Amino acid sequence: MMGLQHIALRIALALGALLGGAPGVAAAPDTVSPNGTIKTGTDGVGGIEKHPSPSVHVTPGATGPQAPAPDGLATPWTDLGLGKPGGKGELKLSGWGSGEPGTVVALLLANGRPFASATLVVGLAAAPVAFKGGTMVPAPQLLLSGLPVGADGSLVLPALLPQALPPGLEICAQIWQPDASASAGVAASNGLLLQIP
Repeated sequence: MMGLQHIALRIALALGALLGGAPGVAAAPDTVSPNGTIKTGTDGVGGIEKHPSPSVHVTPGATGPQAPAPDGLATPWTDLGLGKPGGKGELKLSGWGSGEPGTVVALLLANGRPFASATLVVGLAAAPVAFKGGTMVPAPQLLLSGLPVGADGSLVLPALLPQALPPGLEICAQIWQPDASASAGVAASNGLLLQIP
């Protein structure tokens, strides 16, 4: 299985290429704790803690998009729906992070098929179109396949957003996963939209 650091690097490089610039890769998180703290293991002493922005509300155990932040600021994440159920029901994709350029964000998958690979589909627009008995939500511009889903059906995909992202830019994501019990042999998460503040 691929390490989380390797996956984060792949996503950061791919985002940088997709958005037309160098991704400015920095330390990618190893874990997101239940209180929303990101721990990275890059300082050689056991991890650097980075706390989420006060405008980001992280709900422990949440499987859907985050509610508005406690200080009244809206979250940059929007659930677009249109998932395709598999054997465990619909895969749930949610987002973590403020979406500010130069900060870490993470996609969080829940209810995936345990120990199976997943494919992340990313585009710079939502353009829902019928696909394999479901709906491909992003206009697919980037595919990252072979992402390992854990024993509990979850997957955390952290990435460092490039510094030079214009406000209002939209990044749409969805996860697809092979599932023999689903029509056409695949299940899909809801589409998730991140709008850069």
